[in-house]
Parts: sequence; C-alpha cells; structure tokens
Amino acid sequence: MRDKNKLALSEIFGKTIFRIPDYQRGYAWQIMQLNDFWEDLINLDIKHKHYTGLLSLKEATNEEIEKIDENEKYLINQKHFNYYFIVDGQQRLTTSLILLEAIITLISSLPDNQNKNDKAIELEDGEPLSEIKKHYICYPAGNFSVVYLFGYAKNNPNTDYLEYKIFRKECSGSVEESFYTKNLQNAQTFYKDKIDGYYKQYGIEGILKLYNLLTNNFIFYIQYIDDDYDVCVAFETMNNRGKALSNLELLKNRLIYLTSLYKEQTFGENPAGNRSALRNSINKAWIEVYKQLGRNSSHLLSDDEFLRAHWIMYYTYSRKKGNDYKDFLLNKFSYRAIYENISETTEINSSDQEIIYPERMIDQTEEEYNYDKEKVIDNISKITPEDIKTYVESLQEMAQYWFYSYYPEVNTNLSEEEINSIKRLNYIGINYFRPLIAVAIKDNRSSSEEKLKFYKAIERFIFVNFRMAQYFSNYKSSEFYRITKDLYYKKTTIKKITEDLEYYTNDNLMDARTRFESKITRLFENGTGFYGWSGLKYFLYIYEEHLSKKKERKINWNNLQNKDSIEHILPQEYSKNPYWKKMYNNFNENQINSLQSSLGNFLVLSKPANSALKNYDYQTKKNKVYHEGSYSEIKVSTENPDWCAENIYKRGLELMNFMNNTYNLNIDEETKKKLLHLDFLKEKATTNGVSTNNQD
Repeated sequence: MRDKNKLALSEIFGKTIFRIPDYQRGYAWQIMQLNDFWEDLINLDIKHKHYTGLLSLKEATNEEIEKIDENEKYLINQKHFNYYFIVDGQQRLTTSLILLEAIITLISSLPDNQNKNDKAIELEDGEPLSEIKKHYICYPAGNFSVVYLFGYAKNNPNTDYLEYKIFRKECSGSVEESFYTKNLQNAQTFYKDKIDGYYKQYGIEGILKLYNLLTNNFIFYIQYIDDDYDVCVAFETMNNRGKALSNLELLKNRLIYLTSLYKEQTFGENPAGNRSALRNSINKAWIEVYKQLGRNSSHLLSDDEFLRAHWIMYYTYSRKKGNDYKDFLLNKFSYRAIYENISETTEINSSDQEIIYPERMIDQTEEEYNYDKEKVIDNISKITPEDIKTYVESLQEMAQYWFYSYYPEVNTNLSEEEINSIKRLNYIGINYFRPLIAVAIKDNRSSSEEKLKFYKAIERFIFVNFRMAQYFSNYKSSEFYRITKDLYYKKTTIKKITEDLEYYTNDNLMDARTRFESKITRLFENGTGFYGWSGLKYFLYIYEEHLSKKKERKINWNNLQNKDSIEHILPQEYSKNPYWKKMYNNFNENQINSLQSSLGNFLVLSKPANSALKNYDYQTKKNKVYHEGSYSEIKVSTENPDWCAENIYKRGLELMNFMNNTYNLNIDEETKKKLLHLDFLKEKATTNGVSTNNQD
C-alpha cells in the first residue's frame, strides 16, 4: 500500500498554494547543493524512486487566510485550493521549480515550438505546456489574473524576483535585488546551462526523461504540523540539515517566535494589531538588511559578519573564540526572557589585557590564538516588545552604513576625500575597524574635516602597528570595540577617538621602527627583500595615488591583485639580457640580489607585464611600456636615461622619504639608507675613487 505521506512533485502540486513564511530565510543553496541535486536527477534510473527530503507543511488558519491576496482567496473559496506554509523543505522545492522552469523554457525555445502558444506545445504523452504551467507554476484566478502557486509570503521582495525573473511573468519595471535573489539567479543560470548541455547530448528524449524523473520519481516525505505546534521552533530544529542557517537567519526566526509568546496584556490596547506590527518590524528589518548585503551582486556581504559587527556596536564585545556573539544573542532573545520572573545575571565582560605577537603572519586571525578563556556568562534579562523593536530597527538602520564601509563611493553625503580615505582603509586591510567606520559614517555630530582626520589616523595606526611593527592583528581590538559602542551611543566623539589613535600610534612608533628594520633585514637575508614585505603593494599604490595629484587615476586597487602588477625594473633573471649583464658586471650575485630587492627597484604597473617583457633591457621597457603607463612608470622613464645601481638607490631614498612624511614616522636619514640595504654602493664608489654625493 502506498504511503500517503510519500509524494512525488506531481502529487504535491495540484490545487495547492505554497507560501514560504516570514520566519524563513530566502533561497540559500550554492553550487555544491545545486550540483548534488542535478547529479541525483541525471543518475536516477526511471524504474527507481529517489528520496528528496522532508517537506514540512502547516495549513493556514482562517485568520491567516483573511490576510492573503484576493486572487488567492478566490482559488481557495471557488476552486477549493489548499493553502500551506512551508516550515521545512523550501530549498529543495524552490530548486525543483527552478529546474522545472529551465526544462519548460528549453522546450518552448525549440525551433518547432517558437511560433506556438503553450496550448499547442505538447509533451510526448500529449500534455500541453499550458497545463504543466497551470499545475506547477501559476493558475488562472479570473479577471485575467493568475496566482503563482509557489512563492514567498506577502510583502517579501523575493516574491517579485521569483515571479518576474524565474517564472518569467511579464514586467514593465525593475525588480529589486538582494542577497538572496543572487542565489536564485545563480541557480537559474546553473540549471539553464545544464539543461542546454543535456539537450545537446541526449536530444528532446533526454529532456523528457528528466521531466518525468523530476516530477514523478523525486519523492518528498510530507509532514503536516498542527496549528498548536510551535512552527518556529520546528523550523530552527529542522534546519540542522542541508545548508545550515546563518546566525542572522536563525535570529530572525527566534525573534518572530518570541512575538508569539507574549501575553495579550503585554501589548495593551489592540494586542493583535501590535503583535502583528512587531512582527512586521522584524520582517522589514531583515528585508532591508539583506537588501544592503546583496546590493553589490558581484560581492555579497556576509550576513554573519554584519550580525557580529552590530553586536559589537549595540551590546557588549567579548574576546572569546567562536560564535560568542551568537551565544549572546540567542541567550538575550531566549524564550525565558519573556517570562514575568527571571533571575538577575551579569553581562559579558572582556579582558583589558592586550598581547602583542610581533612575529605573527598578517593573514592569521585572532581565532588562531585563543588565549582568552573566559566563559560567556548567561545574560538572560527581561525582553519587552519595545526592546525587540528598538533592536531590529537598529539592525535595519546600520545595514546601509555597513555597506558604505565597503563601498563609500555610493554615499552621496561623503566628500571625495572621505570616500578615498575609506577606500584606502579597505585596501590596507581595515581589520577590526570596520564596525567603528560604519558607526562613524552614520555619526552626524562631526564635520567632514574631523572625520577625514579620523580615517587618516586609523590608516596610520594600521600602517605603523601592523605593516611595520607586525603586531598581532587583534592588538587594541577590545579597546576599539568598546569605543565603537561608545560612539554608537554618543558617549564619545570622533575627535576624541582620533586623539586616542594618535596617542597609541605615537607611543609605539619607536618600537615599530626597530621591528620594521629587523623585519626588512631578515627579508634581505632570505633573498626577497622588500618584495616579501606585506605592505609593498599598498605602499606603491598610495605613492602612485600621490603622483596622480587628483588627475585621472591610471591604476585601481584591483589592478594590483594580479601577480605581475609589481615590476622588478632590474629583473630577477637579469643575466638573460646582455644590457643588464653589462650594466651590472661589477657587482657580485649577493649585491645584485640586494639591488633587485631594494625598495627603489619596484614599480607598480598600469598593465601587468607579460613574462617576456620582464627581462627586456631598460630602453625597451621604457619605450614600449613605461612611457604611457602609470604615473610611477612615467616618472621613472622620464627621470632616468638608464637604470643603474645609483638610480635604484636614489629612487629608494625618495620612496623612503615619501613613507616617512606620509605617516609621520620620524625615521632618521641613516636608518632610511640602512633600510635600502645598499651600503656596498658607497664602499664600491669609495674604492673606485668616485664621489658618493648622489647616494648621500
């Protein structure tokens, strides 16, 4: 006997409307999950069934049906449709329909079908495409309207994208995109490419086979949840499978669950309306957050990184390894926080101690050095509806400023100088300062000039403490996380924070200079010199920016991510070219290596050099590349007829002076020369009886 709870896609659909409720996240599957689903389909024998997963459903109540669209009510009342909310399984069901739509689109686009309407296009069993769409995609609701049978609950912006972009509903305007719509688009593109490739290999017979497998052989196990079951709790528990919920998604579900637990009297007059308004505030906040996180479709911002940053701004930072912010928030917004009587507790406290790791690698993170062992203290305290509303409104507001910390150029309220300064912070490695930057962008008490000094003070702090001194990447992080919260609540000012930054930087300056000199010496000893310094690309970039003097930029930061964007003017394989061999025939291999690795020999290119050009003689490089390249290239080519050792030394001093002046490092002249590691030039000049004035 057939299990009535095990249904194929064709049996699940048919006189049923499915809606993804507001506590659910959007579409989250990535390439790995999409490919697994595809491989399950194409490897399935037509005689076998495939267990696709659980589909957990809750039937809408009469009260919920009263709030839906009139066309949906028409199908329920006149056509006897069912109306279900999807508690679990929406990712698989969405994927099934995206793949089904790709199959429908391919069949419609075949040469024999291009001039036919859907009623005239039939599958092998005589079923027209119009009936397939009516069964799975959209159903007529009278007055030339249709109801899309699968989608998101009312007022979710993902609904428009699903209908207009995936199901190809006619649209005369633009469709709002977000963090999640990018995933829908990626899935659509992925399956379109797969279906097109499958058709080329197996023809229409292969496509019809896939259609039958998808609709009849992919089996869902159906679970129906009763009205009195806590569906939010079920959702939170069930989503331990598949692609795990992000912490931000989990928190949204938790908050919506809490709105259902408050007693009626908590809301005072009109409790139903106020409860609904609170739930709407949560949904509105999450819609805006994901809109901002997905605002740049080519670089989706991490939702959990934003949630952690907002926790730092809004609550209390702790230096505990792992998801301490998640533990804090899920404790803070626990169902126990709704109770009338709860115990007094203490919030998290963080250690004031700082540890400096001068030899750490730049790309290592705080989590790799878990020296802070304090336990997250249970922080349950009473949470009112107003607390939730205030919190989610803060999340909603800060999302745009978080986006601006990555892309300041889209904020029309920032000056050009502020925009460039924030960009530079992203380039140098903004580190733990991003939450503070986001709050500073929002702060309306400070002038543009004060903010500009503030951004420059952060850049100098990062350059001195991390690029020169090589301190551990969380140096002073607790201090500035606390300051972030103080600035958010207007307990401090940007001017005061700037003073703190300058104090810490100046206090470490002597140590930073010493460590920098030792670091560069070790790099020369291992043969890389300045090429091995983590700050080289950034330093050459800001030098190029300095040379541009507000003219059109010839280099953007993305140029420098190419491995061939930094040029050794005296090439590493110099011996392959007679010009270089003759120019440097008086130097031994160790000396030539030092010349190649000295700061003055490095040049940022507007276009990455091909491997052959790298070893050309200087005249060829100068005439074929440098003369029309970056401002740095032009300066080198116009000021240096040849590229001799003395010119490497001279340019190195020029760059050291620029570094010294830009970051106010107070490096003395003798140390600048020592950092270049070209002392042998002075000795060689003295031995040959040549003046060394141009080196001193």
